[in-house]
Amino acid sequence: MPHLSVVVPTYNEAASIEEVLRQIGDACAGVDYEIVVVDDNSPDGTSQLVEESSRKDPRVRLVLRTRERGLATAVIEGIRRATGTFVVVMDSDFQHPPTTIPKLLSAAQDQRADLVVASRYAKGGSVSGFPFSRRVISWGAKTLSVFALSRVRHFRITDPMSGFFLVRRDVVDPDELRPRGYKILIEVLVRGRIERATEVGFPFETRRGGESKLRLKTQYDYFLHVLGLGFADRENRRFLLFAMIGITGIVVNGGLFEILKRTPPYYSLQNALDVTEATLLLIPASLAREASILWNFWWNDLVTFRDLRTHAHAGFWHRVLRFNLVSVFAWAAYLGIFYLLVSFGLGHLTSLLVAILLTFPLNCGGNRRWTYEGRREKADA
Repeated sequence: MPHLSVVVPTYNEAASIEEVLRQIGDACAGVDYEIVVVDDNSPDGTSQLVEESSRKDPRVRLVLRTRERGLATAVIEGIRRATGTFVVVMDSDFQHPPTTIPKLLSAAQDQRADLVVASRYAKGGSVSGFPFSRRVISWGAKTLSVFALSRVRHFRITDPMSGFFLVRRDVVDPDELRPRGYKILIEVLVRGRIERATEVGFPFETRRGGESKLRLKTQYDYFLHVLGLGFADRENRRFLLFAMIGITGIVVNGGLFEILKRTPPYYSLQNALDVTEATLLLIPASLAREASILWNFWWNDLVTFRDLRTHAHAGFWHRVLRFNLVSVFAWAAYLGIFYLLVSFGLGHLTSLLVAILLTFPLNCGGNRRWTYEGRREKADA
């Protein structure tokens, strides 16, 4: 069994394939490797050239597809046929320089990464020959994936559209991959069992042969693909659950706030203390906020973070404490925003609701990363 499999999908790459295979061999010198070329029955004779190379070097294997076509599905077929511990996916037009392969392998081994992305935008990466319009499209595609896919955010992937990456073969089940279009990395990232991911910068070179696969339909397929993965994203569903429970917490918060500011003790304080109304309102606002925090914790612990409780710091009350500590930071921002809005004359209840909405991301993200991942992070350190 080879240590490394290099999967190269091809279609009409006769102008460059032989040189690419030679350079991949040079780059992998000293490594037990194989090259799996998946050709979609190219009419320019690409498969014949690969067959000639395989006769000279048995480490080169040809997978010829005659009934299916498409870059993403070709990559999946290559991963299915690969036998190496690690699989590198790359194009054959020299935009993905073979000299980067050893860097990907070293990063995977040194950092025990399941996925290593060759990034145009990480340190050491660059892009040459991109017109302004292509740069805008690339920025838009990246922004969409960052917004929609939690794993892109979690692993801080700077180039989720990259077609050049390394993945451990045992963390990807080809039968579970359902790509649309030609961007396969986001499919691997979301559906693969990726625990650690990192990036290696590389110079994205000008195409030497073949033609660009970027079409309007390609962009449309990418858009639908990212949205589909976004709706299926477990962390996105978790965020929505947190938000739905937060809405019920808003009801608890707002209702209790209205009740407290109408109680006799509040009127007594109002008469006894020489303070502004905005300052006095901080008392019922704080009590109502704490009640909503406890309400939110109970339901989020029971539903939203149920699957993470085994990774969280042990003990119910320990989680209560952490949940509250996270909320202190959000609470400080909440009180400041609330006080500022009331001081400017905005309605009491409106100010309270706006303050809650503006501090929601801090509350959700902080608890996800600290309250319910404490033990896992300690184990990974």
